[in-house]
Amino acid sequence: MNNSATFYLCVCLAVGGCVGAEPNPEANPEADEPDTATAEQALGSPQLNAVDNRSFGGNLFAENFPYVIGSNCSAGYVRLDSPGTQWTSQAGGFCAFQGWLNPGNPHDCHANILAHTGGGFFGGSCLSWVYEQQQGLRGFSASNTSSAQANTTNQAITLNAGQTLTIGTCGVPDASFTGDTYLRLRDPAGNQVALNDDNCSGLGSQIVFAAPATGTYEIRIGCFSSTSCSGTVAWTIH
Repeated sequence: MNNSATFYLCVCLAVGGCVGAEPNPEANPEADEPDTATAEQALGSPQLNAVDNRSFGGNLFAENFPYVIGSNCSAGYVRLDSPGTQWTSQAGGFCAFQGWLNPGNPHDCHANILAHTGGGFFGGSCLSWVYEQQQGLRGFSASNTSSAQANTTNQAITLNAGQTLTIGTCGVPDASFTGDTYLRLRDPAGNQVALNDDNCSGLGSQIVFAAPATGTYEIRIGCFSSTSCSGTVAWTIH
């Protein structure tokens, strides 16, 4: 069973049952060895920030019921994708995620939900939930890395088969950079499985990688060619 299915089962048990389907929140090894020691950090699976189940009475006419669920994300966590919703009614209606209460802050897990009854005196209930995922951060400063092949800052990350790693100096909450960054990813056997130079419409770097096997992967953080760069690499796993 995947993580999402496990969380959904827990949600359903907590609220006394659910109806419907479960929620669905270049390989070119380099011979050069890096000069910087590798640090290791393992992140846990996504966890529930909030679960909410509320009922709405029916009226002759269809009605909208906007409300907010969730809280500030736990320390060291950021919100994960879009919250899930499940509407249950004898006839008509729906509920849906309408956007984040604070769209500019990935550490705020408050979500806007809209429940809509279909009229004809039929009401319904909306089950909704918010996931949060642990975040990793690593500061770096580098130069003369030959496009992340020497003198690199290295980060070991443990992944389970099927998990997706999103890592970058851009495009990930709290990531930052100056200069022209370069990222390479190696699998547990030391084979290069991903690389990225320019991303996010600029000189930052980002890799999204689905792990085919469980093991410790290594990200090598450097700069394009012989230039200098610095910043914060951030990553999430789900």
